[in-house]
Amino acid sequence: MRVSEVDEESTDSEFDGPTFRVFLFDRHGDSFACGVHEILGADVSDVLTWAAEQHADLYAVALMVRCGDQLQAHWIEGTDPNNVPYDDVERASRERLFRKFDLPDPNTS
Repeated sequence: MRVSEVDEESTDSEFDGPTFRVFLFDRHGDSFACGVHEILGADVSDVLTWAAEQHADLYAVALMVRCGDQLQAHWIEGTDPNNVPYDDVERASRERLFRKFDLPDPNTS
C-alpha cells in the first residue's frame, strides 16, 4: 500500500451518486460462476455490508465509472477470481481475496 498526502484542491469535481456493482462468485471446480448486482443510493459501507450478507463463496465490489463511452469497474473490495493477475498489484489483490474468504487459490493449489 502506498499513501501520500495530496492537496484537496487537486480534485476536479465530486459526484454524490455513485454506482456500485457487487460480483457474487460461487466456486465450480477451478473457476467461479458470477452473479452481478448493481446498487444505487448507498455508500460504500452499505454496499460492503450487503455483499457480506449474501450467500456466496466470495464477493468483490466495484465502483462503476464512465470514461467517455466506456463503463469501467474500479475494484474497491476484491477482484475477479477468474482473471489471471498480470502484475504484483493484481497478484496481491487476488491473494487478499482468497485469504479473506479462507479459500485456496486454484491457480496456486
